Amino acid sequence: MTPTQRYAAAATQSLRPPPDSDPRAIEAWALAEAGRRLIAAARAPIDEAALRVALQLNQRLWTMFQAAMAEADCPLPLALRQNVLRLSLLVDAETLALLAEPDPARIERLVAINRAVAEGLMQRPPARAA
Repeated sequence: MTPTQRYAAAATQSLRPPPDSDPRAIEAWALAEAGRRLIAAARAPIDEAALRVALQLNQRLWTMFQAAMAEADCPLPLALRQNVLRLSLLVDAETLALLAEPDPARIERLVAINRAVAEGLMQRPPARAA
C-alpha cells in the first residue's frame, strides 16, 4: 500500500488508533482526522461553527508539533525541525485568516499540508546501517 493509499485509509477511519500504535502512525492519523473534519465542515452549505471547531483542532495539533520541535531533546535533525516549525507558522497564518474570514475554498491548503505530512509519516525511514 502506498503512502497515499494509507493516508486515504487513515482519513476514513473514525476510530482512534490503538494506544500502543507507532507514534508516527498516531500523528499521521491525527493529521488525517483533522483534514477530514476540515473538509466535512467546509462542504456546502458551510457550517461555520463546525469549521471553527475543525480549525481550532488543527491548530492545536500543529501547536503540539511546534512544542515538540522546540524541545532541547528532540531527536530529529535540526534542518527537519526547522522545516516543521516553518510549516507550522504557515498553518498558523492560514488558520488565523480562516478564523477571521471563513472561506471554504482556502481550506484545501491546510488539508494539503496535513496530507503531505501524514503521507511522510506513513513512510518508513530507511534502516540504519549497523
